[in-house]
Amino acid sequence: MQDLDVHAFGGDDVEIEATLALTSVSEDELEALVRKMAQLPGVRQAFWSPSTTE
Repeated sequence: MQDLDVHAFGGDDVEIEATLALTSVSEDELEALVRKMAQLPGVRQAFWSPSTTE
């Protein structure tokens, strides 16, 4: 992980954004992680997206 940002989002929510190194994980691993995170209590949305800045 290169960076981690936590931002207030609305009244009671937070957004957590992790920036990963380009070669750290595969798309399949990211998809599996997002599916697991989305099932956790308190998680309303989980997704990943490729960065265009690297």
